[in-house]
Amino acid sequence: MRIRNIIVVFLLVFIIGQGFFLFWRAPHLDGVFSFSFWRNLGKVGYVMLLTEESYVNESRADFDQLGDNALHGLIGGLDSYSNYLTDHEFAEYEIPTRQSYAGIGAEVREVDGRVYITGLNVSGAAKEAEFLPGDWIVEVDGEVVETLGLREIVDLLRGEPGTTVEVGVRRAGVDDMIRRSIERRMLTFESVKDIRMMPGGIGYLSIGVFGQRTSGELEQAIQGLLDEGMRGLIIDLRNNPGGLLDAAFGNIELFVPPEVEILTVEGREEGVIERFFTEQETFVPEDLPVIFLQNRFSASASEIMAGVLQALGRAQVVGEISYGKGSVQSVFQFSAGDGVSLTTARYVLPDGRAIEGIGLEPDELIELDEEEILRLSIQSGHEMSLSKEVFEEKFGFSPIADRTMERAVEMIRLELGDPPSGEEGE
Repeated sequence: MRIRNIIVVFLLVFIIGQGFFLFWRAPHLDGVFSFSFWRNLGKVGYVMLLTEESYVNESRADFDQLGDNALHGLIGGLDSYSNYLTDHEFAEYEIPTRQSYAGIGAEVREVDGRVYITGLNVSGAAKEAEFLPGDWIVEVDGEVVETLGLREIVDLLRGEPGTTVEVGVRRAGVDDMIRRSIERRMLTFESVKDIRMMPGGIGYLSIGVFGQRTSGELEQAIQGLLDEGMRGLIIDLRNNPGGLLDAAFGNIELFVPPEVEILTVEGREEGVIERFFTEQETFVPEDLPVIFLQNRFSASASEIMAGVLQALGRAQVVGEISYGKGSVQSVFQFSAGDGVSLTTARYVLPDGRAIEGIGLEPDELIELDEEEILRLSIQSGHEMSLSKEVFEEKFGFSPIADRTMERAVEMIRLELGDPPSGEEGE
């Protein structure tokens, strides 16, 4: 009985201590004094105790693992974008916006149950190992990974700089698996890439992600194209998952004069939380035609940039309807390195449209299937100097027409008053 009393006292002290902790750290106090809060907290604790004692696999039922599982379910069940992040997951979460990571230097995408390489970092070991866009990953360190998802395979490929990983891939037209031992490296990547001038003075560039350096990269790229005599600009946001909202604002300010309202943020009661206005002077000439390319994988900050400039009449959008992520995620990091990404509001464009769950409607709709999107991604990730025959031998298909790009070029030529492609002016 004495031991039982000691345990009861210990639990009471712990509960009181937790109460004081919540009182001082809670974002608001209403819940702390709610009976429902404490009832459900006790329910979660009871289930953790029951599981830790009785679950068949003891190694998977320690309290730390159960706590992480509980928080993943608690937050992840709210919507597609809210997540609890362990310290490792939080570090991974920040990689795109930091524009640096430790890995083999391969961009990957999952299509029809396969994880394909769609691009290669010029400084990465995957390129040196002669992997190619179009290869699909089937083995990592001797383990078959064809049944794993994209996130799980990426976790296996990344690791500490200087360590190695053996990767096996399949390639169209090649019978045997290709295996290479690849060193992981600390890599940086540019978010603005594929900068080039096309015939007729039409500039082109793509933005892969909205990171810490994107606005500066974009300004530099546009300046270079203007110096070459650019008359119109195509910005490719296809497959861009978004990133930092500040980067989107910085990009928008290159095209829009100061003191223009570009975005409104509404909270849970549909009241306006914040309005955003441009502050910097316009960098891009106001009479320069601008077209954005997007597809179903264009999301978040990329949708905001294209949507704002479309709503203000500063640019047109060509392609598919975008992903439809127009909500605000507030990120809270805890002292142990873990944290929470929580949906707290939604964005509204200058013309009153909210794209959350709907997507951004393009001015010119170009519908594609997943195979066409994959093939276009592969094409954009290799040297276009290859002949048609060599390309087909390496990738298992002939290059296909980029219908979205072709339509954007036609629209810019029309706006510039140039003759249609293939026709000579007088």
